[in-house]
Amino acid sequence: MRLGDLFPMWTLAADASDALVSRIEIDSRQCEPGVVFFALPGTRDDGSRFVEEALARGAEFVVGVEGQVVVNERVAALPLEVIWDALADASYRIVGDPQRELQLIGVTGTNGKTSVVTFITSLLRHLERDAASIGTLTNVRTTPPAPDLARTLRAYLSEWAPVPVRPVVSLEVSSHALVQHRVDSLRFDVGIFTNLSRDHLDYHETMENYLEAKARLFQNGHSRHAIVWNDGTWAAKLMELVDCPVTVLDEHVIEGLEARVGQLRFRWRSNDVVAPLTGSYNAINLVVAMEACVQLGEDPTRVAQAASHVEPVPGRCEVIEASGTEGSPVVVVDYAHTPEGLATTLANLREIHGGRIITVFGCGGDRDAGKRPLMGEIAAQWSDVIFITSDNPRTEDPIEIARQVHAGVQSEVESHTVLDRREAIRDALALATTGDLVLIAGKGHEKTQQIGTTVLDFDDVQVAKELLKERLC
Repeated sequence: MRLGDLFPMWTLAADASDALVSRIEIDSRQCEPGVVFFALPGTRDDGSRFVEEALARGAEFVVGVEGQVVVNERVAALPLEVIWDALADASYRIVGDPQRELQLIGVTGTNGKTSVVTFITSLLRHLERDAASIGTLTNVRTTPPAPDLARTLRAYLSEWAPVPVRPVVSLEVSSHALVQHRVDSLRFDVGIFTNLSRDHLDYHETMENYLEAKARLFQNGHSRHAIVWNDGTWAAKLMELVDCPVTVLDEHVIEGLEARVGQLRFRWRSNDVVAPLTGSYNAINLVVAMEACVQLGEDPTRVAQAASHVEPVPGRCEVIEASGTEGSPVVVVDYAHTPEGLATTLANLREIHGGRIITVFGCGGDRDAGKRPLMGEIAAQWSDVIFITSDNPRTEDPIEIARQVHAGVQSEVESHTVLDRREAIRDALALATTGDLVLIAGKGHEKTQQIGTTVLDFDDVQVAKELLKERLC
């Protein structure tokens, strides 16, 4: 594509206008001939520092912030608010604007995003629709930057044969992505709000700012229709900010819920639903996903039937051991890493499990420290035994993080601090016996652990399986 065609609204020098470009990048290390580099400000660094590197690597053109870059034939400077729009528009234009050939669903909320997009994709595939999801399970960032997101949408389209009914891509849309304009050029057929609870206050500072960030998904034409799970106060406040048609859901749409380890049963829209999932909160996630499918035109009865085929989401109340062996506990791995998420998971497990609950958990470093004592308080409230360990301490002192978590422990619960996560899991399993349940919380599907600046291989699921096998030897 000619640079002049990529930016038709700009007046470019003749040589620059005729330059052929094929890719947008925001990382100077990815620059080469044919690339347009956007030098954006970041939370840790500033793209304007890397303009010369981008040009040296062969970038055809650079777009930077007014006052921070030196303008010439190959470098343009714009106000920051204009740059975000330009980046979003160019990212999709250069790959042929794939959203015109897709139906898009955006899911935002503190908890449940990954489960909802995964369930939507699973349901639609069982209804013989082409479908895919983008989010925590497939990316380093929950929502990729606009250039990566545009390329991913185009790649999905290239995998699917042309069909009369447009394929569906469901995206997790984080509050960071909304504030950082990563989805500004997308128009979602359905936007979904799952819930709001304390998280990311190191970034947003207040819950009100956090809510306003989430609300952007439902404003200024970003979503044609909204589905809102009414989780109480924050959902009510969100609906004051929404400017598109809204379907509001609450617990009344789930009738006769029966929950046990590995199975949910309930009625929805006069249909019986049986799903191989654990935890009543997954009934909420599933119903939200089913309602999204109906909003896209699918028949409710067929959607309910498809629910029997959904698969548990990796690291989301994932049952590793269902106590099928004498002396073995039930072992569950869950991503719960917020106070509300941990409380919900533990309350659900307490509801379906009558024995002791032993919880292994920690809190991430270089993130909202205010939630640490809350996590300790909640774990102690719902557990019989707790093991406070390391999550991803990053550059913080793991001992200090654990101390802050333990400060919230108010009850007389049996409490242990074992900073080595593998050893904490081993000790919890050694303590457990038949009739107990061990919850390993906080990291879920993650395959690594960051200690300092070192990223180590660490998978809670695999570690639990290895230690269970070791325990039986």
